[in-house]
Amino acid sequence: MIGSVYKALQILEAFTVEQPLMSLSLISKKLGYPKTTVFTLLKTLEAKGYIEQIDQGTYCLGTAPLLLTQTVRVNVQIRDRSAPVLRRLADRTNQTVYLGIPDGGYCLYLYAIETSQRLMARSAVGMRMPFGCSALGKAMLAFLADTSLVPELPGNRVLEEELVQTKANGYAIDDAVLVPGIHCVAVPILDQAGKSVASVSLSGNSARLVHEELGIYLSYLREAAGEIRCLLGYIPSLL
Repeated sequence: MIGSVYKALQILEAFTVEQPLMSLSLISKKLGYPKTTVFTLLKTLEAKGYIEQIDQGTYCLGTAPLLLTQTVRVNVQIRDRSAPVLRRLADRTNQTVYLGIPDGGYCLYLYAIETSQRLMARSAVGMRMPFGCSALGKAMLAFLADTSLVPELPGNRVLEEELVQTKANGYAIDDAVLVPGIHCVAVPILDQAGKSVASVSLSGNSARLVHEELGIYLSYLREAAGEIRCLLGYIPSLL
């Protein structure tokens, strides 16, 4: 356990509905830590928006915790609304299904349904990977509103060319490049502006997934992505 992180979290938890404002002295007394320690942690938390100083020596919670809460709610909403669709997709294809969302410069694995076949590698829910390392990430990256946020993209000619092709095709594949023996195809889930809010993929041991039977699996994926898009409220324009 990291002591400074633990103490910082204790400071955040010290603020309550009954006691939303506290002085440095009161926080120090409440937690039993020296004022110098509390002051240093408060300044760090203040710099990141977790703490605000109302006036000289009086503190309250900042807006950063609220933003985190909103992010969690959005992620849970996407996961929960997508789950029935993803289960049907897994049943129809007998492949491993993954749902990912953009998280800064990474693809966050938000949900997974493992196939009965044994894969050589499994991506755990909650894992964050650079966009360019998986079909799931590349399908999102090609349709992101601002790809300049991704540090790996500038100067990477191979990835740039692959993203152009991904955007033209509407899907991304990983033909056992990331992990030998594991093949994957992914499609983005788009908002009304055509920007990716998530992506869904199928992974399996057979190369047929991304070659001979690609068209079949793509039709299942696109159908699922369309359903999820509507469930999230992104109704395709009729114009």
